[in-house]
Amino acid sequence: MAVMWSNGKTIRLWHDGGRKVPTVVPDVGAGIESLARVAGQYIETVPGLLDPRAVSDRALSDLTGAVMLTEGRLGVEPCYRVSAKDSASSSVTFWFEKRRLMILKVENALSVGSLGDATMVATYSPVPNPSIPSATFEFKPPK
Repeated sequence: MAVMWSNGKTIRLWHDGGRKVPTVVPDVGAGIESLARVAGQYIETVPGLLDPRAVSDRALSDLTGAVMLTEGRLGVEPCYRVSAKDSASSSVTFWFEKRRLMILKVENALSVGSLGDATMVATYSPVPNPSIPSATFEFKPPK
């Protein structure tokens, strides 16, 4: 599990595979890169799609040709599935939870040249508006 947050211009990162205290990172992109190194796997960044200036040059507004696919289920959750093309003409499929319209899964179909095609999949277990004491996010530098 990982959490990244900001307080003004200060961005902090914590993950359960690292130190017991949050780490200050220079920007959201550096935090995502750090998490990718720890996870050792592909990370599809919802924040990057919503605010590309913070992470990358890819945004939801760059997607074209969106179509509604047949509905599906992830576990017990009924989902809407929407497919679109990104700026690299790759197919991206989003699984939205019907009840709260939160993204639960992203499938990104890629062509990897002579190696053929691949699909990168990221799944999410969002918890909207969890109760977190504000003291949790206070920065306390070592003395």
